[in-house]
Amino acid sequence: MKKTITAAGMHASLVLATMENKDEERAAWVKMCEHDGIEPDALVVIFSDDNPHKAEHDRLICEGQDLHRMRMAWAGKAVEGSVYRCSPS
Repeated sequence: MKKTITAAGMHASLVLATMENKDEERAAWVKMCEHDGIEPDALVVIFSDDNPHKAEHDRLICEGQDLHRMRMAWAGKAVEGSVYRCSPS
């Protein structure tokens, strides 16, 4: 039997994925801060060049932007540009 994804189901899946991504982003941010001895809620941060958690944080940021674009496309809205430079998938 073939499963059909409803609009509500798709939207709920995207929202859940976005929430999970935000939790993962925050955890990676905290790890980056801990590595460099920075308070996670500091207004300005400068990470060391050798911070081992940067790549994971960057990947999660890009994944979050992709999820945001999917949600906006689902809602019929265009999203242009990005603050973060993400490699095309």
